[in-house]
Amino acid sequence: MIDVHLRHGDVKGAVGLFWEAPEINIVSWTTMIAGFARNAHGKEALLYFVNMLRNLQIPDDITFGAVLLACATLTVLRNGLMVHGCLVCHGFESFVYVANGLVNMYAKCGDIKSSCKVFDEIIAKDLVSWNAVIFGLAVHGWAQKALKVFEDMISDRVQPDKLTFLGLLMACCHSGLVEQGMGFLSSMNSVHQISPDADHVTCVIDMLGRAGRLREAAILLDYFSDSVKDKHAGYWESLLCASIIHQDVNLAMAIGEQFMNLEPQMETSYVLLSNLYCFSGHWKEAENIRRAMADRALRDITSKQQQSYDRAELQIYIVWAVPVRTGISTGRSHGWLQARRYLTRVSADRRREELRPFRRQTKPRRCSLMRIIHSTFGQFLG
Repeated sequence: MIDVHLRHGDVKGAVGLFWEAPEINIVSWTTMIAGFARNAHGKEALLYFVNMLRNLQIPDDITFGAVLLACATLTVLRNGLMVHGCLVCHGFESFVYVANGLVNMYAKCGDIKSSCKVFDEIIAKDLVSWNAVIFGLAVHGWAQKALKVFEDMISDRVQPDKLTFLGLLMACCHSGLVEQGMGFLSSMNSVHQISPDADHVTCVIDMLGRAGRLREAAILLDYFSDSVKDKHAGYWESLLCASIIHQDVNLAMAIGEQFMNLEPQMETSYVLLSNLYCFSGHWKEAENIRRAMADRALRDITSKQQQSYDRAELQIYIVWAVPVRTGISTGRSHGWLQARRYLTRVSADRRREELRPFRRQTKPRRCSLMRIIHSTFGQFLG
């Protein structure tokens, strides 16, 4: 019952059932930790793990896999290091499930070298192992290394899946390897009999858009539109943003109109198209878009929703711990442009005021959690 509540996102109900249970055993603790981790409550997952140790419950490999997932969601390397030390003391580092969690945790906490080291030490690598390291390398910008890992994967006769190719396309997209990315898209169906889905198409359109190859991106979108248009409209948004950034006004207007018709309740399409009209001098069209938003009772994302976008954007930088300055300088050479003005019209001062309370709240909580974990692990390992 606890697991059912957690799988449906009812964390509060699961907590109530957990503490009302007549007996709390290793399965109960592990279920709660895994459920917290899946629902992005990493701090609560670690606190339950600490309470589990204090209650003299011995964790198993499934428990450590869940705890490592929680560390990955928190992206605090120090927590992950302490958990790594704890699982080594119990002899679980050789378990593939646990090792895969370590690869993922180190990558998301910004230590890609340790992630690769753990991956290299896995004797019996499975598909999850290969996918985890490919994704980590892709997001950290190590595209050539990711492609080399894929070659090793094929040499070991491991059949890739959709997630494998999504990681490869991300690597090519982030590093400007357009030809290699198009080759992977082609080989998905022709070589591996894997049909590209909306995520793959979105990634390729984003890759072509950053490279300025907008017409090719539009042709690709038309080609795949029948199979992916009902899943989500992220590919339309990617092409629209690329058209605006590269100042292809005519294409941007055409894509924007289609995007707005496909997703009439999505504020992003209206704001992007309105800003496009403003920057191109089409003031009357921009005003019509704003009126359409008002008629449909849509909120402007420059108000309350902007704060959630800012927080999500801040979390993206935190999640992968990539140096922002390095990432921007590298990305500019591959089509990454700082174009916040196309998305919002909020001043920098207002953005700082909105983000300041968010930053104040996170720091002391993180330090408090670290002290608790450090104290408990010290007693447990000492």
